[in-house]
Amino acid sequence: MLGIELKNMKDCIQHALKMAGEILMSYFGKISEYTVKESQSSIVTKADIDSEKRIIEIILEKFPNHNTLGEETGFQNRNSEFTWVIDPLDGTSNFAAGIPWFGVIICVLKNSVPEMAGCFLPVQNETYFAEKGKGATRNGEKIKVSGETELKNILAAYSLDYSDEPGKTESETKVIGQLVKNIRNLRGTNCLIDFCYTADGKLGACMNQTTKIWH
Repeated sequence: MLGIELKNMKDCIQHALKMAGEILMSYFGKISEYTVKESQSSIVTKADIDSEKRIIEIILEKFPNHNTLGEETGFQNRNSEFTWVIDPLDGTSNFAAGIPWFGVIICVLKNSVPEMAGCFLPVQNETYFAEKGKGATRNGEKIKVSGETELKNILAAYSLDYSDEPGKTESETKVIGQLVKNIRNLRGTNCLIDFCYTADGKLGACMNQTTKIWH
């Protein structure tokens, strides 16, 4: 019975990712307004809101008793062992600037432990999916992280956001300095693409010290 439910969850994630991606693409290149949230580096657009609304609608059509935790709508507790964690538009600043580095993330937690998750990059039309104990795929094909063990032979990504925490930015720039000295090149999209490309072995590593549960 659980196996059937997990299969239904997987299908639901993949469907919701694609539907949200369609919404994002309908707005991409047309955003002229946004709202600043908790800091200058955190913004929200109508695309974020519409994407999250549609994702939650799709989830609750199939699993009306499951909890949801969305970046824009917060935690909706329905006393379930399953919680769907949603980032309807990761890379909002890129998106708002017309840069094609953004996507959708949906994860299912069972009693706070990740069970499965998917990422969709709508511009690239790539779906990354991982399931507990079953590895990860890109558009259905198995992927794996880089087997390179020498830092000097890899590209690494580092994301740096504004912080009002005293000393945090200075501390992070020191980390970046050390990183650059030891790798081939430093890159960064400051969104899910860095993580997807690391899982896919294209990047040898990625770092982000400001991620939240939905990232």
